[in-house]
Amino acid sequence: MYIPYVEGLGQRGYADLIEAEIASSFQRQYPDTFHPPRSKRSVEDFSLRDETGDHWYDVKSFDVNADFSMPNLISVDRLKKILKDPLQTLSYISVYYSVDHDKKVVDIIDHLVYNVCMIDHSCLAIQNLGLGILQLKNAKDPIVTYDGDDWEKDFDVMVRSFYERQIEKFAMLKENYQ
Repeated sequence: MYIPYVEGLGQRGYADLIEAEIASSFQRQYPDTFHPPRSKRSVEDFSLRDETGDHWYDVKSFDVNADFSMPNLISVDRLKKILKDPLQTLSYISVYYSVDHDKKVVDIIDHLVYNVCMIDHSCLAIQNLGLGILQLKNAKDPIVTYDGDDWEKDFDVMVRSFYERQIEKFAMLKENYQ
């Protein structure tokens, strides 16, 4: 994969270039099943549709020179809807890149493709955005593969625990305004 160096382009700009290149690559490889995102707010950057269902892909790019990255993946309620539908899958394509401004070059260091249910819960966090947003704890850490028996059940426990902590936090805040 080639990503051009663009003077003054920031992390979001490179993320857009990487996303477009990945989508174009999949479109060339799978022209009969490739579909662009359903909308600007859809969970996928593109999908592949076949007789087994909709296979959604979300591209996440990470500048390896950044100090820290805790990227948002998906809201917990949207993920729950996907998990309930046997005709839908959600996978991530993580692209790790480096920008050398002196040499004016963008190097793709690595890339991974993985289904959301392959990510071990130790790599994930839920933060307070909307009804909860699933995040990678640290994009620089290797993604540990889930080896449990029931990813969705363990995910549900994680979400309940998050909501219980939120209830306690808001109950304490409520007391401050009595």
